[in-house]
Amino acid sequence: MKILFLTIGTEIVASSRTRVYQFLPHLKKAGVEAVVMPYDYTETFANIIIPIFAKSRPPLKLLRKAVSFCSNLLNIVIRLLQTIRFLSSLRRFDVIYIQKLALPVFLQNLIKRANPNIAFDFDDAVFIKDESGYKARFDHMITSAGLVTVENDYTTDYARRLNAPVLRMTGPIDCSRYTPRPGPKTPGEDIVIGWIGSDSTAEYLLPVAGALKILCEEHPNLHLEFIGARKLDALGGRSIYKKWAFGSEAADLKNFDIGIMPLPDNEWTRGKGGYKILQYMAAGIPSVASPVGINSLLIRDGETGFLATTPGEWRDRLKKLITDAGLRRFMGKSARKEAEEKYSFEFYTPQLISRLEGLKRTSRSV
Repeated sequence: MKILFLTIGTEIVASSRTRVYQFLPHLKKAGVEAVVMPYDYTETFANIIIPIFAKSRPPLKLLRKAVSFCSNLLNIVIRLLQTIRFLSSLRRFDVIYIQKLALPVFLQNLIKRANPNIAFDFDDAVFIKDESGYKARFDHMITSAGLVTVENDYTTDYARRLNAPVLRMTGPIDCSRYTPRPGPKTPGEDIVIGWIGSDSTAEYLLPVAGALKILCEEHPNLHLEFIGARKLDALGGRSIYKKWAFGSEAADLKNFDIGIMPLPDNEWTRGKGGYKILQYMAAGIPSVASPVGINSLLIRDGETGFLATTPGEWRDRLKKLITDAGLRRFMGKSARKEAEEKYSFEFYTPQLISRLEGLKRTSRSV
């Protein structure tokens, strides 16, 4: 089977990396030929430009604007060329797999006429926004697809309301990248409560900041580590902030003893994929998380971690893990086993291939 992926971005974009690029070696191992065409390079260019001009003075700020303008123009040209290349390649593949793009309806119709074997993937509740007709285009993508792959029950329900055949793939997580710590810490070593994310999601930490500060005051051997977050004064002084990088995230997570994922309860967060919990699980780390969306499925409360809602519950659940190394080890091992058995690429790859083969057979019989 030959699959042509059209992704929302390059490997630097988190959803493209976890939903497509990390699948490639597993598909290849199964004898599937896959080609990826990134549609948009905005985030890739920003990742290059922003660090260069991060602390630039006024003359360089003008240069930054000029470079940004040129990169935006280049991105438009690349989109046009990729669209032409993509359309000219459609008939050479068995399945066309589009990741998270709400393409113009006329373009969707062109694709379907050239190759009706379309799969569509989305991993967030992006359908809640309706900017410039986005929702209409997004819904048309779902109804045009012979298979829709999603992240959780919330997004599954949305796709099924549009009568789409659905495969839920939570994550997946590449467990081979994460190596649990080989043994317990020595007595006296610091206990680390950690979080991994981005500047845009760091605000989710604020409702639990008070509980974290109290715990740091109660336990002198406790400190906090945040990967990818901007500095938040509300979290107190006993905090370490690290820049996120794909190459170092697995090693950085290895330093955590407890992983956290606080979330507010709203339409957007109910559609989130819980990827940081999967990372904690793969690294053999117990989690404490808000019982919102997929979190309630990923964490078996009291076995692989804890669910907590109020500040008091957060403080209580975290304290249990801080003071009980045996409980941390038990939950961490259980979480790692769960990640391997239910959320790994080894678990999902055969399911995905089977459904895509079925999509191909169905279209031929019509």
